[in-house]
Amino acid sequence: MRKVPENQAGFLKLKTIQKKTNILFFVPIGNFLELYDYTLYAVLLYIISPEFFPSNSSSTSLLFGMLSFALTMLICPLSAWFWGWYGDRYGRLPMLKQSIMLMAIPSLLISLLPNYKEIGILAPILLISCRILQAISASGEVMGGKIFAMEHLGKRNFGNVSGLTSLGGSLGVGLAMGMGLLISKTGISWRLPFFIGGSLAIVGLMIRRKLSESPEFISLLKNMPKNNNKEAGIISIVKQYKTEVIITITLGSLLGMLSYTISGFLSPYLISLGFSKETAYSMGLAGLFTCAITSFLTGRLIDKIGDARKIMNVNILSCIFIFPLSFSLILLSAHGYNIIMLYMAYILLGGVLGINATCCSVIMYKLFTPENRCRGVMICYALGIAIFGGFSPLILQLLNGINHMLPAGALTIATIIMYYIYIKNMEKKHDALS
Repeated sequence: MRKVPENQAGFLKLKTIQKKTNILFFVPIGNFLELYDYTLYAVLLYIISPEFFPSNSSSTSLLFGMLSFALTMLICPLSAWFWGWYGDRYGRLPMLKQSIMLMAIPSLLISLLPNYKEIGILAPILLISCRILQAISASGEVMGGKIFAMEHLGKRNFGNVSGLTSLGGSLGVGLAMGMGLLISKTGISWRLPFFIGGSLAIVGLMIRRKLSESPEFISLLKNMPKNNNKEAGIISIVKQYKTEVIITITLGSLLGMLSYTISGFLSPYLISLGFSKETAYSMGLAGLFTCAITSFLTGRLIDKIGDARKIMNVNILSCIFIFPLSFSLILLSAHGYNIIMLYMAYILLGGVLGINATCCSVIMYKLFTPENRCRGVMICYALGIAIFGGFSPLILQLLNGINHMLPAGALTIATIIMYYIYIKNMEKKHDALS
């Protein structure tokens, strides 16, 4: 075998390191930009709902806004099927380029939409149409980016990749929350954050031109002729990966419930308790900052101990106790107790969200083989996110109208059910995930 010259070997090693650095830097940035755009609508619902869903009651306008958010998320599983098929057939990188571009267009359009007073019923119709396009885009980006990065960097870096990407996403949601705080303090137009988001998405597309396709997909593509280019349909994937499908939907449901409780429900919840908008958005920032830190630290821990399942088991059990505790702390703070209690509540919720987001991605990735990974992970994840993530703010807001502790009870009961389903099915996959 011909020996590679020392200077050439050094150059190849440097090039490999540069590629890995690009992945660890640019993929989290893409997730940051995408989740900023996508969650901005949920974060600003309290502000934009009266513009597009006017009513004599602000709470009724908010409910209509939350309903529109929930209904548009139902498109996610269908669009995830398309992106999953596209990623498995044509590549992870083309999928990510197309999805982030699709996010830029509706974000820019939302920033220009006339409100209900100007064009009547056409205003909410156009807004919902833009949200549908955003949902289609997000269903290809969030898990697609993590799959792409994990395939690039290998199993020794699963935790690190997932942690950094989750950190990027948390900071993106945090920026959206920061925009809510800025609007409430300065009175600037709510349209500006959407315009900025659309512009940033275009920057994200330019960044992705520096990336190359994942080696694992390239290897899979070379072997496609041997497999006669046959691809499993979604029904056959469900039959073949029945246990994996249940686990992934369950994890997506818990993650969606956690993330949209923080970004979509808690701000209106605090305002209903008498807190100012500034306080509500400031608390959201504290929770998301905690989420970003715990995402990164959890990724490091996963790579150190080599098992995301143990961390996930403890985290889900913790949620069962943290939900009632956090809402109790919020209510105590609302009744005149120390504001530190409010910070503690958000830090607890942000912490479990960060751990959950990082562990989920690693577990889901390992459940499916490369040829079906995008479809298997993205479709099942989207199902959980769409149902529990999309409808959580609406359901919790309705329960809040009855009693302020009912949202905590509903979240706790849902978590107990999810934990039981997760544990029962995870026992069947113990050896496969070791």
